[in-house]
Amino acid sequence: MRVFSQFSSIPGNMNNFKAEKRRPHSCSESLQLPEDITPEMTENPAFQYPHPYQHELAHLKPLQKSLNVSAPMDPKPLGETECMIVTNLEELKDLCNTLMTQEEIAIDLEHHSYRSFQGLTCLMQISTRTNDYIIDTLELRNELHLLNVVFTDPSILKVLHGADMDIGWLQRDLGLYIINMFDTGQAARVLNMARHSLAHLLQVYCQVEADKQYQLADWRIRPLPEELIKYAREDTHYLLYIYDKMRNELIERGNEQNNLLHSVIQKSTRVCSQVYRKPIYTDGLYMELYKKSKKVFNSRQLAALKNLYSWRDRIARVEDESIGYVLPNHMLLQISEILPRERQGVLACCNPIPPLVRQYLIEIHNIIMEAREVPLTTVSTPKIKEPSMYKHPKYNPDSLLNCTHDMSYQQKYQDLGNTPCLLDPTLLKENPTMFGNSKENITILKKKPLLTVFENHSPKEFTRAQRMAAAITATFVSPISQYLPETKDGKHEQVFNNWMLMKHTAVKRKETPPTPATSSGPPAAKRQKVEVKDTGDLLQPFGKLKSAHGRILGKDTDIETSRKKKKKRKMEEEGELQLEEVEEEEEPAEDFTPYDYSKVNLNIFEGGTSKEGKKKVFDPNAGMRRRGRGSKVYKPQFSTAKSQKSSTFGKMDKSQRQQIWPK
Repeated sequence: MRVFSQFSSIPGNMNNFKAEKRRPHSCSESLQLPEDITPEMTENPAFQYPHPYQHELAHLKPLQKSLNVSAPMDPKPLGETECMIVTNLEELKDLCNTLMTQEEIAIDLEHHSYRSFQGLTCLMQISTRTNDYIIDTLELRNELHLLNVVFTDPSILKVLHGADMDIGWLQRDLGLYIINMFDTGQAARVLNMARHSLAHLLQVYCQVEADKQYQLADWRIRPLPEELIKYAREDTHYLLYIYDKMRNELIERGNEQNNLLHSVIQKSTRVCSQVYRKPIYTDGLYMELYKKSKKVFNSRQLAALKNLYSWRDRIARVEDESIGYVLPNHMLLQISEILPRERQGVLACCNPIPPLVRQYLIEIHNIIMEAREVPLTTVSTPKIKEPSMYKHPKYNPDSLLNCTHDMSYQQKYQDLGNTPCLLDPTLLKENPTMFGNSKENITILKKKPLLTVFENHSPKEFTRAQRMAAAITATFVSPISQYLPETKDGKHEQVFNNWMLMKHTAVKRKETPPTPATSSGPPAAKRQKVEVKDTGDLLQPFGKLKSAHGRILGKDTDIETSRKKKKKRKMEEEGELQLEEVEEEEEPAEDFTPYDYSKVNLNIFEGGTSKEGKKKVFDPNAGMRRRGRGSKVYKPQFSTAKSQKSSTFGKMDKSQRQQIWPK
């Protein structure tokens, strides 16, 4: 049996939502329709009724108590707090009388949307500073309008978390509206918290780990299990304590006018001013699903998608089921893309098969067969319309005179061109120009400005630091200037001199008188002194070249023993060795005597027929010849695949073992 069978009025999915005319705590201005609204316009499904408390919300002023810092009141443990489940009208009236005496209350709802087209509010939780209340909204659906006296009272602060959906659910199912609300979700965004969920706030402020596994539970179950009751109580039991902590934090972070706290209150009031609007079907809704899927369909597939989308919406409204229960989006796209010919192909596109798809299988198959007969044409996706401000001829976003706050190009601001000026007429001059008709009225305070980028100042006007900076800057000239024409003035001459490559410096050997060699050892390496011309900063005098181990190149190192070398290398590693650059005495150059090639015996390069002549000739294959086989050269035998030896060559005789390579 369906849940709606026990309601006095079954929700209508075909008609638009309509608010009741009379509400408590509302003035006559809120209940009146605008003058330009006719009764015929209210019958249009797209017509939206105004908020019945729009006047009260527009003139709402926060309580002075809620703008001051106060000590947070610690909540009682969940097991020690009394919980009352309201299931009949008498208990509901007692609850209303109790709530009228409170200053702050916490409210939350539990919703079910899978087996209902618009959704269903199944449970309401209300918490005070001392008690928790759970209201069965399915049982008391037609009597819960009594709570509107409490919810619309501006003297009672209502604390909710993420009330964007709760406000619409209260208006749709219970006819309840809220005035003077504080949304902790909006406060979490203003405070720039890491996450904005209620579970995160419970962990930060109350050190409570919320178990969210029952968030998507079926709240239509009656009686409610203990696990669901505990989960529902946690959503509102700590909410007032969280409100105290966040209010104090907003006041501390804000300025003297409590800008952050007022910002949260304004955003919460804006959420309360929302009006529930029933979902209305239009012919272009299927294109939103098509664009999100990022698929490419032809004309037949698009026709099937359009007709199936319309069929799904109609069946969901008639059967009062959600569109996800009738036919999920991914199955709808799968059927529209494949276009199966047989009925079993339609069922094969669905896994698992929805019950209503099996029930209306013949109708779905007829829609597909009609789509297959549609002629193939070019499909053009409509382009997204850009805002009108970019197409306005008078609006140029790239102009220097453009201002984001200038709304004069809009039509509603152009109609205000003839409005009177609010300034005092005595403050306005007859001449609107800044300097008058002549330039004589302009008073020049200084002949030259202090800062300029167009005029060259003489160095006398610069400070010492500025002159030094200018001198350094003048040395930085572009290298491309060396490609200037040859006819150059003094400035170009200076540029060429700065960037001209320096010529190679001349090196001359210094002639020193020869000195006899010493008898202490062999003569040292010859070294000659060189003179290097002074080339400024381009060349630096080099010291004596040293080897990788720190020894002077050219010095006889055979005298040093291995022990001294090790000791010197150790001293170099410890940083204790300091080599002194001592100019060595130049030794006389020895007389060079060229080699006399006339004394060379050239017969060794000539061959002969005698054995003695052959012995004198070098034969590289002497060791590779075998005895007794003439002059045939022995070829090495490589090992085959059958051989298990690792040697490359085969067996060798004794002569080959003794001499492989020539001596």
